[in-house]
Amino acid sequence: MKKNSYLTKWRSAAALVPVLAMLLILGTLAGYAKAVVKPGDTVFAEWRPNAWYHGKIKEACDLGWFINFDDGDVKCCAPNQVVKDEAPAPSQLRKGIAVLAEWTDGKYYPGVIASDSPPEYMINFDDGDKRAVTINQIRLR
Repeated sequence: MKKNSYLTKWRSAAALVPVLAMLLILGTLAGYAKAVVKPGDTVFAEWRPNAWYHGKIKEACDLGWFINFDDGDVKCCAPNQVVKDEAPAPSQLRKGIAVLAEWTDGKYYPGVIASDSPPEYMINFDDGDKRAVTINQIRLR
């Protein structure tokens, strides 16, 4: 007869609970993560504070990525200065998420999602302006 076999199995399963909980949390957070970028990707990159411009990743540099901007300029940008030019999935958007969003001039500016009532998302731009945009006008920062 095996002594305490049921108790041993229960303790082993209970030891997995924290591990499974952490995996669940990480999996959930991964749904909110911004897209990973690589050479050849089309991006928006921060040329100077709050001035984001369109370009393409050329290759890695000491700071992060060399960006070939559409106007011909080139700059080495840190990873937090580079945003993939693709609309996010609805599951990635919620109040408080930092984004770039399209303004009425067609350019993208930094802001935060203030409220979400799909198909519109209210953006509080870093300069104090506010505007409702659609998911196709948002990029994750």
